[in-house]
Amino acid sequence: MNNNTNKEFKFKVIDNFDQLRNCTCKYIKISNKFMGTIKSGDIPENVKGIVFGSNFNQTISKNNLPKNLKILICGFKFDKDLVNLPESLEELIVGNEFSSLIRNVDNLKKLTIKSNYNKRLPYLHNTIIYMYDDYIGSKVFQGYTIIKKKCKDKKYFVSGNDLMVIKMNGYDFCDCWCGTNFVVMIQNLFGCL
Repeated sequence: MNNNTNKEFKFKVIDNFDQLRNCTCKYIKISNKFMGTIKSGDIPENVKGIVFGSNFNQTISKNNLPKNLKILICGFKFDKDLVNLPESLEELIVGNEFSSLIRNVDNLKKLTIKSNYNKRLPYLHNTIIYMYDDYIGSKVFQGYTIIKKKCKDKKYFVSGNDLMVIKMNGYDFCDCWCGTNFVVMIQNLFGCL
């Protein structure tokens, strides 16, 4: 892993929330064996990063996630709307079956979509977006102009020759289709050429 572009985290793998009692860990992975529901307070407030296992597909929001959460990685089968997440969230990765809404993520710095996504994204002026060229649906950037560039280097939790980095530039006056085109530019970021 290239230390200049990715941070390496150690995640504590858990099967149930009892394993988090008296835990001071900052990063957790909820294993594929987890079949319960997540209630408010189940995940300690000191947790900064969460990876949900491949089978996890439950509603998550700022009501049942730590308020200071920075990293959220949703597994292969996750497909619930992500519209009420903690304001502190900086990095979001969604898996291969994700096709639901993403909204109200104004503070995101990095968004990775690994699915064949076809919902219009909100204007994310401070967010670097990783997507696969052949997975971008016609509605994702509706109203935006796109200049495409490919990523040559593999990234944390993503790989493939068709990965693109997208950076939105401009101003958004509302979170709806306003009839205004915003420029979306692929930036030369994180080793992508």
